[in-house]
Amino acid sequence: MFRRQASTSDQQLPSPPADPVRSLDRSKVPQRFIKMLDDVTLSEQRWRLVLAQVKPGPLEQRLRVLSSQIVAGVLEMYAVMVRVGEMDQVIAALDPEDAVADYKAARRRQAEGQEVAEMDSLQARFGSVQRLLNVVADAQDQLTVLEARLLAAAAAGAELAITADDRGLTSTGQDLELVLTELGALRRALTTLG
Repeated sequence: MFRRQASTSDQQLPSPPADPVRSLDRSKVPQRFIKMLDDVTLSEQRWRLVLAQVKPGPLEQRLRVLSSQIVAGVLEMYAVMVRVGEMDQVIAALDPEDAVADYKAARRRQAEGQEVAEMDSLQARFGSVQRLLNVVADAQDQLTVLEARLLAAAAAGAELAITADDRGLTSTGQDLELVLTELGALRRALTTLG
């Protein structure tokens, strides 16, 4: 007997996790970013606790929009952290210490008047490694600033929720949108490198 193969339309796609922030795989994040990840995920959890205390109505609806922006910010930060971790692995495979040592040794030999036939190749390797190290360092610096801005916006939103003052929601939403835009740009820039 032949059995009918299930078509892709018959198959159930897995539903996204109910709480995408709690389902983040910390093992993919470089150790130097774990505290940062903990800080932003804890901030998002605190935000949800504050939001749960707000009475249904227009303020609560506007705060839910901020909530989705905060979650998106945490997820973008996580994606950047993971990408930097991948870049760390590539850099480690290139053995930056060896690249620097080989390049410096060749320069010393060249300064002593010796012919260094492989100098162009050593210089190219050294330059590539240095550029990658600079990209990772810049990404780490940007993440630090964006983390602070995300945490500040979440705190401002929580303050507005507690005081039931929706006048500052627009600027807080704009701050979060800017953080999301910059995180997305950073993630895309790091992705295009690979």
